[in-house]
Amino acid sequence: MTPYSSLAAYLAHWRALQREQRENPAFASSPVLEEMNRVVRGILGEEVRYLMEEPADSAARRHRDRAEARLRRELIARGIISE
Repeated sequence: MTPYSSLAAYLAHWRALQREQRENPAFASSPVLEEMNRVVRGILGEEVRYLMEEPADSAARRHRDRAEARLRRELIARGIISE
């Protein structure tokens, strides 16, 4: 997998691919998206939901921040992001 400069860049690419898949029925299954989904779900498990939705309150924001911090640490350890 291509290294990303930051967690923000990784998440932006992941979300763009997800959006493209949702909005464009002709969008074929992307191996990149499949791998990103596998990695994110492997790290976060059910907590991936905190990255999928906009936080509605401060508690949801804290959950999202913790999930992002956990994901960031693991992606750095795996050499996927360089931050």
